[in-house]
Amino acid sequence: MDIIYYLGINFVFLVHDNCNDMDGFHQDLDFGYGTSSDGEFIVESGNSYMTPEDIPSSPSGWHGPNFVHVLDRPFRLYQLSEFSVIGQLIQSSGTLGKTYVALFDENKQITLLIMWGDSWLNSKKGYFNVYFYPQNGGSHSQSSGYIYNSGFTKTGKLRWGEGMLSDGAIYSSIDGSNSVIGSCDNASRVIKYVVLLGYRYSHYNLVNMRIHDINVVADLNAHDPNAPNPDEPVEHDGTYESRIKSAKTAAGPYVTNAESSVTFYWTGWWPWCHITVYLVTSPACTLDMHVKVDLIGSFEVVDTRSNFFGLQAMTESEQETAEHETIINTDSVWDDTSNVLAVAFAIASLALIVTTIAYQLTGVWQPWLLSLGVWFGIGLAFMLVMHQKWLAKEWTGEYAGLKYFLLVASLLGTIAGALGGLLLIGCRSVTRLIQYWTYARYFTAVSAAGWKGRSNSGNLVCALILFAVLVGLSLHIAFGSS
Repeated sequence: MDIIYYLGINFVFLVHDNCNDMDGFHQDLDFGYGTSSDGEFIVESGNSYMTPEDIPSSPSGWHGPNFVHVLDRPFRLYQLSEFSVIGQLIQSSGTLGKTYVALFDENKQITLLIMWGDSWLNSKKGYFNVYFYPQNGGSHSQSSGYIYNSGFTKTGKLRWGEGMLSDGAIYSSIDGSNSVIGSCDNASRVIKYVVLLGYRYSHYNLVNMRIHDINVVADLNAHDPNAPNPDEPVEHDGTYESRIKSAKTAAGPYVTNAESSVTFYWTGWWPWCHITVYLVTSPACTLDMHVKVDLIGSFEVVDTRSNFFGLQAMTESEQETAEHETIINTDSVWDDTSNVLAVAFAIASLALIVTTIAYQLTGVWQPWLLSLGVWFGIGLAFMLVMHQKWLAKEWTGEYAGLKYFLLVASLLGTIAGALGGLLLIGCRSVTRLIQYWTYARYFTAVSAAGWKGRSNSGNLVCALILFAVLVGLSLHIAFGSS
């Protein structure tokens, strides 16, 4: 989708979609137009048209998905120069379907519609229609009439124009056949949404319908023809004047403060523009800055002074201490969750070593099992956080590689230690490894080996699981992420 703002004398292109992708549209099951259901509008590779697909067979009757594009710059109906759509229907026996492309106002009420389809199961009977829906109800339309036994590609257009009534009229055309389809009851309606709707009837197969082009053009220099002063900007009429007026209303106090804090003046035989800023945010916090720039872009800071909570009253040593503490408080290493998890994982790894040795010496297993669970949970959380930060391109800094090394080294160290411990007690097969957990009599007979076997095998299994997760996430980063 191309969203183009061309500030010409006559009009501004708002939206032009040549339908080679679905960018700009999102599915909205709660938009409230028609009988909404799951489904898709897709653009197959190499094609330049949208088509509805994957609409389920239920509910009964007509149903389908709404796809919505919210206009970045809404406009009023009297500013509409053109709303046009190129639609195609490829008819086949035993298929039904309808495609809608519509403009909705800010209250999500339909205003203009271009639609086509085939509503007869046992005959090839297509149609292409355009509609205007006044705000007070009812509708006006122009139709192509029924098109039998063949497919078609047609262009429908709608626009606002002057009419017999003060709010003007809606003009339409289908393949160049022009018509005035109805008078407006409110030419000041704010158009905000472009909506697609693909309709399937019950379980019957969907006819092949294609959207080749969508074009919305508005004359943003036009003003309300009913206003006492037609040249006076109206809020949300799309012009820069109305947008600036709305922005100033919302940001009034901040704009006033900024305007009163900045001054400009020129000096020298070679023109320099001086900019001074004097900002007082509180009795104890002020900023005074003077910069200058010349015609070729040379920039120079002339002077800068500030007072921050009595900073000027401090000694040089106190200022350095305050600056250092401010940096620590505003950009702390502990603000990064992965740093916290890295330290926690290192501590948990040391705790696991201590409790494993204690278990093997004393036979008390509870601290070891708790330590193993904590180590496993922190390790899993650590990997997932690092993976998300990597995909979000936020995993940078001097500690990035160190954290990954810490994780790999801990896992490989745990695996090596567990395997070494098992080999020392004579466990050289999976069957023997399982015996430490399943045969209570065997465990009692050789309790020392049993304790060592259980602790080492538990560490080994958990470390292997975490290592497999790490390998999977690393492969996803290397080959599966864009």
